[in-house]
Amino acid sequence: MYLVFPCNVADTPLVSSPAPMTLCQANLSEMSLQEFIMAAREKLQSVCRVSVLADFLVVRFNADVVLNKWMNEVKMPHSALLHGKSVVDETHVSFTGTYLGAASIPQVKR
Repeated sequence: MYLVFPCNVADTPLVSSPAPMTLCQANLSEMSLQEFIMAAREKLQSVCRVSVLADFLVVRFNADVVLNKWMNEVKMPHSALLHGKSVVDETHVSFTGTYLGAASIPQVKR
């Protein structure tokens, strides 16, 4: 979910209706997970190089601890987009830099 606020939002009076917020949980199935794994494996079979490009959504979905643990276990080159700079450990030996499109250094573009 993305929220876009107009610039005068701070001047708008707020009507509060205290109520607990509930988050809908996605319906996940083992079959869809297995189909994803098979499709990803098929796509990755023929590539020469693989790397991870992380962004702020990693934190939003509470996956930063899991991602960093995986990056420590699987020695794979990884970068972050500018808004996700704090998502991965920039001192990690496999961290290649921040991806900035055409302005990126060559090792990040690869």
